[in-house]
Amino acid sequence: LRLLEEERVTVAFPAFPTVTNALIDHPEFGVRDLSRIRRLNNVAPVDMLKRFQAAFPQAVQTGAYGMTELGGVISFNHPAETLDERLDACGVAFPGIEVQIVDPETLAPVPQDERGEIWVRGYAVFDGYYKAPEKNAESFHEGWFRTGDLGSLDARGAIRFHGRLKDMLKVGGENVAALEIESFLARHPAVRLAQVVGVP
Repeated sequence: LRLLEEERVTVAFPAFPTVTNALIDHPEFGVRDLSRIRRLNNVAPVDMLKRFQAAFPQAVQTGAYGMTELGGVISFNHPAETLDERLDACGVAFPGIEVQIVDPETLAPVPQDERGEIWVRGYAVFDGYYKAPEKNAESFHEGWFRTGDLGSLDARGAIRFHGRLKDMLKVGGENVAALEIESFLARHPAVRLAQVVGVP
């Protein structure tokens, strides 16, 4: 907080809830002059993103989608998008990067707004895992990298992140994303951070 104030930061990239929550919950948050921050980047459940935006009302909060295997971030929200668009999706993939959503069982592409596994190909995708032919065989399909992330594409082609496939929980015969439960729990003012795992 001291550095954000002293360095007159205009673009902040705390990125993760653990960092942003720590800033907001710090006793000095309300007394530090952070008014110069105009752009804030975070990746979190929707309800937590709303909290972050409320804490920095002068800033345009944006999100992103990426992972190490993709060379980092492959999409950002554009600041001109509406708040709802920025809260709901992670922006459109950069030029030269292709994204499709695929049914993880049938490997068939799914329609717009339908959930499936996020597949990516393009210049940013890594060549493969080091000395792990089995992992590479399951992670690549006909030039596409299978991210293991659950997502969808909206009418603009913006990526919506719905959680990790391995974090899906079977509840009453229905698939439920841990991320959705975490987002719901984070609405309660007494909950600082929620982490949902599939155990009895």
